[in-house]
Amino acid sequence: MEKHRGGKPPPRPTLKRLRSNSGEEFECEHLLLATGAQARKLDGRGNDLDNVFYLRSLKDSGTIRSRSAGAKAAVIIGGGFIGMEVASVLAQKNIQTTLVIREDRVWSRVFTPVMSAFFEQYYTARGVRIVKQARVAALEGKDTVQAVLLGDKRETFVRPCRCWSGRSPGHGTLGEDCHCTR
Repeated sequence: MEKHRGGKPPPRPTLKRLRSNSGEEFECEHLLLATGAQARKLDGRGNDLDNVFYLRSLKDSGTIRSRSAGAKAAVIIGGGFIGMEVASVLAQKNIQTTLVIREDRVWSRVFTPVMSAFFEQYYTARGVRIVKQARVAALEGKDTVQAVLLGDKRETFVRPCRCWSGRSPGHGTLGEDCHCTR
């Protein structure tokens, strides 16, 4: 991208312009908006228990790493890339790991059924139990999670348990910060 301050360059019809609120202009042929992501918070009962963790930052990663020491079991809620990687790492630490996903296969929005099956076999062979087409209804326990209740009435009991939740696409304020023109 070519950056311009102050005076405008001669127009180039194939280029598009992006102008920030500060007045800076950027020319480009193609523009990709990557708004990032944010941790998806559980909205059911038990989402505030002591051993429910969200992975948003390097600090969160350190907390998960230190709090997983000595854990016997973990439930990962959400089967995106980060959820799958956390599940893999925990299973490698000999922690009984269950991955709960809403879809009928892992990464269904990204991979073909054959590729999803490959990754499911890969992770299952490494000790990750995958529960498909399930929604978390609630997390139960007094101070810490003792059970994960799934929407279809199945229950996954784990004692003690650590829970991690997935991410959702970011919803930034791009429209307020800059304007795109042709």
